[in-house]
Amino acid sequence: MKKVQFKGKSKDNFLAEVRRRVEESFSETGQSGHANLVLHLKGLLLFCSAAFFWSSLMAGWLPFIPRPFLWMVFGINQGLLAMNVGHDALHGSYSSSQRINRWLGYFSYDLVGLSSLVWKFTHNQGHHIYTNIAGHDPDINKPGLLRLSPHDPLYSAHRFQHWYIWLLYSLVGLNWVLISDYLFVWEMRKKTSLKELIFFFFFKAVNFSLVILFPLFFSQMTWQQVLIGYLCMQCAGGLTVSIIFQLAHVVENVEFPLPDENGVLQENWGAHEMRTTSNFAAKSLLVTHLFGGLNFQIEHHLMPNISHIHYFKLSPIVKKTAEEFGLPYHEQASFFAAIISHTRLLKKFGTPLFLVFIFF
Repeated sequence: MKKVQFKGKSKDNFLAEVRRRVEESFSETGQSGHANLVLHLKGLLLFCSAAFFWSSLMAGWLPFIPRPFLWMVFGINQGLLAMNVGHDALHGSYSSSQRINRWLGYFSYDLVGLSSLVWKFTHNQGHHIYTNIAGHDPDINKPGLLRLSPHDPLYSAHRFQHWYIWLLYSLVGLNWVLISDYLFVWEMRKKTSLKELIFFFFFKAVNFSLVILFPLFFSQMTWQQVLIGYLCMQCAGGLTVSIIFQLAHVVENVEFPLPDENGVLQENWGAHEMRTTSNFAAKSLLVTHLFGGLNFQIEHHLMPNISHIHYFKLSPIVKKTAEEFGLPYHEQASFFAAIISHTRLLKKFGTPLFLVFIFF
């Protein structure tokens, strides 16, 4: 498969102009683009709450709460920690110190069973560059089970994907933690340093110990309760993270462009991101803080080096600049509107008539 190149000349000043205006905004306020006190406090709260839920499971501090439900809350907490702290850190936007970012990545991604190493390859170097390009964007490249692009093969089972996708989303966490991370590291072993490999396996072992071995040997839970709890935790966390990320790119109105036979897209990268990305619930501070600013995916894709804590104030700048350059600024009014739009598009992609519509 040929490497995709962005060679379009139209709108080629958009990205430079929007970044210039954002930098000007920071200069006027005297702020940096990194985490502020609000994010530090939010991160501390999420770390502490994760520790509390784990301790409660181990010690039985909350006997009035059903354990499976507590495991689910623990899983969601881990997902929120990864989205709010880890996601910023792995993009280098949480702190001006890359060492701090790296360690925050370890403790908010790897410690909860994910892999910051795999994430940097698939997310930072894959999805962020080749957004919604079939065969190149790992986030929509789900051959067979799902059809997340109009350019993927259509199978009869896809007629029901808007129903069964929620089950698959809930299994994403299990797949990452137990299967795909290991497969990816094996494939990339020759391109990965020994230090990174050691950290990868070390944190996988620590996570396994914390959520499997410790509960088995140092709590009052039976092995059946631990197994059920672990599955509840992974399913709840995986569903939370999967939904939030997919609502940014697999919704109505966004585009799924293809390069020509030479692997060239006749579009500037900045303009490409505007056509393939969508925000949701942009007016909700609750959604913004809860999901780590991932409802502002447009701003995030254009400026991943800026912490999500600033996106709420920067979005009017990006929107105004996009309008001036004749570029779309896709957004869904609310979280539930984005869910509905995502579901409708999945149904559309699974309908045979849609395939006819595309080609004729």
